[in-house]
Amino acid sequence: MRLFHRTWAVYASEILEVGFVDGADGFVWMSDVPLDSEQIKGGNSGDVSLVVLLPEGVVNAFPILPRNGYRAFQIPAQQLNMGKVGLNMTDHAGMSRNQLLERIKEREALEPEGKDVVIAGTKFGTAQSLREALALLDKFGSLA
Repeated sequence: MRLFHRTWAVYASEILEVGFVDGADGFVWMSDVPLDSEQIKGGNSGDVSLVVLLPEGVVNAFPILPRNGYRAFQIPAQQLNMGKVGLNMTDHAGMSRNQLLERIKEREALEPEGKDVVIAGTKFGTAQSLREALALLDKFGSLA
């Protein structure tokens, strides 16, 4: 079964290198579909989506929380780390690698104070967050 976890590129890189770590509540929030940041309580919850492949029996052993259009799961990191973990993306915020490089250049020119920038109505993070996403794509690719 495929489960998804939304996070920031810098944390995704850490997860892909050393594994998930339980949150303060003792588990990691997962979903049965990839979510965008607006679908997650509080929004602004990350710029990349990870996917974990686990046997359905393992997933079903943990609480299933129905949400609006998807199911959420509370799964301990130890269980998630036994599955195959990868990126659920080959782009970043719908941008190819080349488009991402262009946005980084634009962002560096527009953000001397390091603030978020809105381009064509879409809010993107700072140039640093985009560089982290680019490094993540280059290092790990996607889980196909």
